[in-house]
Amino acid sequence: FEIDGRKNKNYAQNLCLLAKLFLDHKTLYYDTDPFLFYVMTEYDQYGLHMVGYFSKEKESSEDYNVCLYFNSTLSPEKGLRSAADRVQLPAESGGGKLGSPEKPLSDLGLLSYRSYWSNAVLESLIQYMENATESPPNLTILELCDRLCMKKDDVISTLQH
Repeated sequence: FEIDGRKNKNYAQNLCLLAKLFLDHKTLYYDTDPFLFYVMTEYDQYGLHMVGYFSKEKESSEDYNVCLYFNSTLSPEKGLRSAADRVQLPAESGGGKLGSPEKPLSDLGLLSYRSYWSNAVLESLIQYMENATESPPNLTILELCDRLCMKKDDVISTLQH
């Protein structure tokens, strides 16, 4: 569900306060107007249940595509451990614009992003190698950034780790 922080101020503030219970560095909870919130849910026989959310600035001068990612259910058997993988791709691939999450990342945020970025870079490199026409294949960092809609610093950091 997409929630506009300006139109649904109380709901957006409550989402931020919920995340603040688990994230020490979370400071935003009153000025939600410039943000969109994307609430992830799980459906079972009792209905929909929130399992997490992420927010992003409507207009980011720093090209941040995600400001906060909060997952309340870190249950691998439910397949939610990699929820960040599924929600980041649409956010990053919007219009071919390079983006990055707001920094600094929390410890768990860094782990999640490194996992996502590593998988995305590896998949892109494999796909490139399979379709390469020149020998030896030649792919620059900037071309990789364009393919993944990732910032150069994020790609380099991923390749270094």
